[in-house]
Amino acid sequence: MKKLVIALMAFALVITLAGCGGGGGGGSSVSQNVTLYNSKQTSEAFKTDENGSKIFASMNDMSAQFGSDISGNEKKTVLSNNTADPFYDKNGKSNRADFINSMGSRFDRYTVNEFGFKVTDFKYYPDTNELETLCSIRLNLTRKPGKDGSLAAYNDAILDQKITWKKVGDTWKIYKGFPYTKADLGF
Repeated sequence: MKKLVIALMAFALVITLAGCGGGGGGGSSVSQNVTLYNSKQTSEAFKTDENGSKIFASMNDMSAQFGSDISGNEKKTVLSNNTADPFYDKNGKSNRADFINSMGSRFDRYTVNEFGFKVTDFKYYPDTNELETLCSIRLNLTRKPGKDGSLAAYNDAILDQKITWKKVGDTWKIYKGFPYTKADLGF
């Protein structure tokens, strides 16, 4: 399936894409104007939140694009367009090119059968225009015929990932913590 399941969204996108649940790094001070919801309220609160609703729409669009029949290069472009510059990995290192290229290679080698995010908690930091999500990433991949890859298939979720989004102009982009390395993904 190429649908993004976001019930505010236990953001379980694996490729452990971002490890949405965590530190998101950053070093920015916590604003006194933080909006925080508990997990029972999160799904609806995120979808209806002024900022969360925009991220929710972006995640749905990315999920649909990643699961579509467009080329791996086109999927890489979708990811690039939705990733902030700079982008910081789970260790706080600026790694945008590595993130985009690693994911682009996977898009070329694997068919994305399902890609989804589910947010279980979120915090908005208006002073830095950052929104931190605790999420799970759902991923179902199969290796394309004739392609190399360490896995023939992957069908699982990566739980409790901390991914931070940053508002760039009028658009929310992936900014920190998206899991993408083999170590991040657990394979």
